[in-house]
Amino acid sequence: TEQFNQEVRIGDLKSDGLRWSVGGQYWQERVEQLNNNLISLMFGIPGLLPSAAHNISQVAIPPASREFRDTDHWSVYGIVEYDISDQLTATVEARYSDESLEVGYVAGGRGAVGFVAPFPPFNAPVQVNVGADAVLQSTDDFFTPRFALEYQATDTNLLYASVSKGVKPGGVSTIAGTAPGNGRFFPEELWNYEIGSKNTFADGRAVANVTGFYMDYSGKQVTLLEPNPDNAQGNDLVVRNAGSARVYGLEVELAVNPTDELNLSLGYTYLDSKYTDFVVTTTSAL
Repeated sequence: TEQFNQEVRIGDLKSDGLRWSVGGQYWQERVEQLNNNLISLMFGIPGLLPSAAHNISQVAIPPASREFRDTDHWSVYGIVEYDISDQLTATVEARYSDESLEVGYVAGGRGAVGFVAPFPPFNAPVQVNVGADAVLQSTDDFFTPRFALEYQATDTNLLYASVSKGVKPGGVSTIAGTAPGNGRFFPEELWNYEIGSKNTFADGRAVANVTGFYMDYSGKQVTLLEPNPDNAQGNDLVVRNAGSARVYGLEVELAVNPTDELNLSLGYTYLDSKYTDFVVTTTSAL
């Protein structure tokens, strides 16, 4: 695995009144591995599984295949902070991202591998199907803004609210089993709404923070079993996009420093999460 990351940024985030910054980022990852199929290897070793002896002549032990995953990401971003008054600050952030992914393998061992247990009464021939070269691609571009307000009510109390968007790019699942072309999944998007208060007491020796938030997902990426008659097991493990989901949450943080050497802290998080639109194809007759 090789990674390369380069970021360029310029701005002024320290001045009073108006602060700003703009920048760009390029990120690259190259992953390559050799993959041997252990199952086909086991079935091809005489004596390892004696009950499969009659199947050995039908098993082809393929050589290792070369698998790879290449990711290229570039983005540009900007942030502006403006002090509306001595107590009130507004922030606007935005990032535009473009990300491409290429996943593939050169045949020789991966392909589609299916088998039947080699013990009575399931003495069916073992099937090992070596797939051809395959390259799957995924490209996404997205815009992620953030808006925030901070109100310094007193020297020890800060109130804030924010609205932000996040995106998890789509991609190609490498766990798609016998159907590599079935591995494509799409971006997951999230809008997060947050409001909170940060407080200090006793000359900074005590802290009490509380945050409430609402998270609205669309296209949430989930891993599930999906029926596939071409797989000996009858299903594939795949990544799919749920229609939508939501989360209500509350976080509380308390901390006290009674002495310079002692710190006591307490945290609590409450989450109420629910899929609001999630249709799946069942793998069971029930």
